Amino acid sequence: MFATVTRILLIFSLLLLLGCSPKPAVYHQQLLVFGTIVDIKLWGVEEKKGQQIVAQLDEDFKYMHRAWHAWQAGPLTRTNYFLASGKPFTGGPSILPLIKRASELSTLSGGLFNPAIGNLIALWGFASDEPPKGPPPTQEEIQHLLDQHPSMDSVTVNGISIQGSNPATRLDFGAFA
Repeated sequence: MFATVTRILLIFSLLLLLGCSPKPAVYHQQLLVFGTIVDIKLWGVEEKKGQQIVAQLDEDFKYMHRAWHAWQAGPLTRTNYFLASGKPFTGGPSILPLIKRASELSTLSGGLFNPAIGNLIALWGFASDEPPKGPPPTQEEIQHLLDQHPSMDSVTVNGISIQGSNPATRLDFGAFA
């Protein structure tokens, strides 16, 4: 009986001690990334260290935003320019992995996921920093772009060399980057 009471008191004491232990510090900050609010919580990190970590993360996201932006000057707009030319070119290191992943996702979806429809996205007015203005495109305008069959199949990657075979292909990674 004494052993049982001792065990119960010991367990109760341990639970009490665990309940009294201080909670780990939580650093919390929000960032606006690719038009989405990202909520960041770091446990067991002091505020100064948390600020440094989030600042580095923010810089990484800003780099990705610049590199993968579909209509502002950068590596992706350069890639789209050369894809339309049909000539082989050297792909940037920030773009090559995305092209490979986009091709995989397109294949896995049977072509339903198609990051090569950047011209269609632009036609609808979404390739701009401003909200779309005016009426939506006509069915004829949409069909004209669809009849050109832009797809990831028209983008060939060989090592670091990229080549496009369809000038209607314009990459926009906004759906997954």
